[in-house]
Amino acid sequence: MSDWMVTRGPSPRRRPRALSPLREHLRDTFWFAPTAAMVGVFVVWLAAQELDAALVRSLQDDGDYDTLAELLRFADDAKTVVSAVGSAMMTFIGVVFSISLVAVQMASGQFTPRVVRLFVRSRITKATFAVFLATFVLTLLVLTSYDSNADPRTATSVPLVQSVLTLVMVALSLLLFVMYVNATLRLMRVSHVIARIAAESFRVAALMPVPAGGGAPGLGPVTAWFAHDGQAGVLRDVHVARLVRVARKHGVVLRLVPRIGDFLVPGTPVLAVHGGPAPSRRALRYALSVGVERTFHQDLAFGLRQLSDIGLRALS
Repeated sequence: MSDWMVTRGPSPRRRPRALSPLREHLRDTFWFAPTAAMVGVFVVWLAAQELDAALVRSLQDDGDYDTLAELLRFADDAKTVVSAVGSAMMTFIGVVFSISLVAVQMASGQFTPRVVRLFVRSRITKATFAVFLATFVLTLLVLTSYDSNADPRTATSVPLVQSVLTLVMVALSLLLFVMYVNATLRLMRVSHVIARIAAESFRVAALMPVPAGGGAPGLGPVTAWFAHDGQAGVLRDVHVARLVRVARKHGVVLRLVPRIGDFLVPGTPVLAVHGGPAPSRRALRYALSVGVERTFHQDLAFGLRQLSDIGLRALS
């Protein structure tokens, strides 16, 4: 029973972060970073397109057609590079991440299946995948900006800034690829996996509130219970800031009954109310996150579980 997690108010050392659960849940997904990168590169491409158009208009207004002709030749040469990058990037992405998934599968079979979450939560993995996809999308967008008109007096588009931006993205992709290979190789070594799990466990332990001696005295009798009414799963984390706001608004104390990481079924008591009438169930909506997989956000025992899995696999 997790009687120590009582919503008396925020800790004086650290205030609850309102978006902390959302941030942690997004880190457990693999779609958010690539999607954000593709949307971001589209916005950047629109800005680069406007800069190119403004540059062409400025040179035409000044009558500097020689410089504009040189820019047209440079853009035509860069088009070959952009086309090659666009045709090869998707193949490169498929090969790299297919081999990576095989490596992760080998690591999960050798250490513990839970090591897959380290790959999913890895910032370098998401950054590499996001930049690769963003580079591919950018090349497609840049190719649509090339003008077949080679006359500097009537040209309307010279994708100079866009071509330079594409080359920068290619260089960034190569740099991230080297870092990604290094991170994946480290993931296959048990010492680095253990160090990663231990570091996350210590980080979670440092953020844990100090348990009150002898439980939580002075709470009074339980006036109401809240039971889990959703799908069965593990208790991933608790939105502490939301619970604190509800408890202060209604003048009660909300006590978490199960531990973070416990498996819940419909009807399991999850919150006990002390000191007053129970808040509405709608007010406590989304206060508890239940899913199919445990996370490190507030679950200190999850790190010990992973280390135990690695130890058992080594002894078997």
